[in-house]
Amino acid sequence: MRAEVRLRALLLTGLVLPVVSLPVEAASADAGIMPQSTPVSASAPVALSAVFDESLVNSPRVASIRSQLGIAKAARQQALVLPNPSFFFLQDTAQLARQIGASIPIEPPWKLVFRLLVAKNQIKQADLEIARNLWQFRGLVRRAYLDVVMSNETTETFAELRSLAYEIKTVAQKRFDASDVAALDVYRADLAAMQADADYKQSAKKVLQTKQRLSVILGRGYTQVIEVLRLPQFQLRAATNCSGVTS
Repeated sequence: MRAEVRLRALLLTGLVLPVVSLPVEAASADAGIMPQSTPVSASAPVALSAVFDESLVNSPRVASIRSQLGIAKAARQQALVLPNPSFFFLQDTAQLARQIGASIPIEPPWKLVFRLLVAKNQIKQADLEIARNLWQFRGLVRRAYLDVVMSNETTETFAELRSLAYEIKTVAQKRFDASDVAALDVYRADLAAMQADADYKQSAKKVLQTKQRLSVILGRGYTQVIEVLRLPQFQLRAATNCSGVTS
């Protein structure tokens, strides 16, 4: 008795999570159970495959897509329903006659077979619609993930350009102090630094927006920012080939 009371207290405080069964993804997976994925950490970078798993489990959009299968299966039970018997009461005031009775409608067996065939085709159609919607949702998640990756790389590039612009501004100011260049060069360097700073801030806001959009698609709150993997770094190399050069 004490153990049961303690378990209920833990469930109320949220320390123990109840096990909730998830609906299947499509009609072809009726016998299987959809694999559960571990929630992605908000601090560590996540791969695209982990984002796919979390979105298929936690996204409300996917849950609404999978619910179409249960709605379609309800048509099979509805097809098995037979017409209900009815009770009637008739009164003829002219002839002072009354009729009381009941009617039991009888359907031919092929009508039940036809209804079952229609319900079966509806379930197949719902299965195909679920597969199509899940494939479109997969493309939506991929595009949102790539938007975050590209926004991160663009912001990193703007950060490097801003750093370079401020270095050029510092060098121009030192050369101006040494009377090596005109004041116009300092003004140009200052303008380029301000433009680079504005581009960096605008790109940083875009990164935040793309991360919030990806978090909402995954079923998280927009404040739970997700980190994605970075693109592999590459380095350009220039080589000179002096062989075969003739005077």
